[in-house]
Amino acid sequence: MKLYEFYINAKYYYLVTELVEGGELFDEMQRRKTFNEERAAEIISQLLSAIVYCHERGIVHRDLKPENILMSLTKEGRYRIKIIDFGTAQSFKKNARLRSALGTPYYIAPEVLLMNYNEKCDVWSCGVILYILLSGTLPFYGETNTEILAAVKRATFTFYSPTWNDISAEAKELVTKMLAFPSSRRISAHKAYMHKWITKRKFNKLNPETADTLLSNLRSFQVIYSFE
Repeated sequence: MKLYEFYINAKYYYLVTELVEGGELFDEMQRRKTFNEERAAEIISQLLSAIVYCHERGIVHRDLKPENILMSLTKEGRYRIKIIDFGTAQSFKKNARLRSALGTPYYIAPEVLLMNYNEKCDVWSCGVILYILLSGTLPFYGETNTEILAAVKRATFTFYSPTWNDISAEAKELVTKMLAFPSSRRISAHKAYMHKWITKRKFNKLNPETADTLLSNLRSFQVIYSFE
């Protein structure tokens, strides 16, 4: 998101940013009447493009989640991703390790909990978001933060939901590579952005029943899951 001006006085900081009218990512998902792999790829490719831009300039976000992804309208009426909230962002150097445990339980990478990680923690968070976009469910779940973090540490997930039956093998492959652990096995943001599922754009068509289930999952997502 563009920052136009910055002011400070004795009591406050003032940030003047562009107006992003589209709301949060999942607010838009809830409004949609149709959703498919092509739409998920359009969204995740924009997100990955932004993260590639950051990583190439030595910046890791460290708190990618739906609340920090806003939608902006283009002149043609299409939505574009806007990443916000760089309050936990950090400069990094190649091959250096980061140590601060920062992030949000559902989206935090397991190596961040071990306080030994690099910029690929952002790829993990993008992988969780892609998993949600494709199924409307979470890969790592728990009733409490303790249970959620324990599930994240185990770093095991499945494509068990019936929604996954109609999802392409290429999409599942990308999710698997983005949620690989340890991070040495994980795909980079650039390689994820160049993955064949995104570049070749060969998507499975969801049958009407599966599409309805996915949309229902996405619409109820913020009601069921608390991000606190």
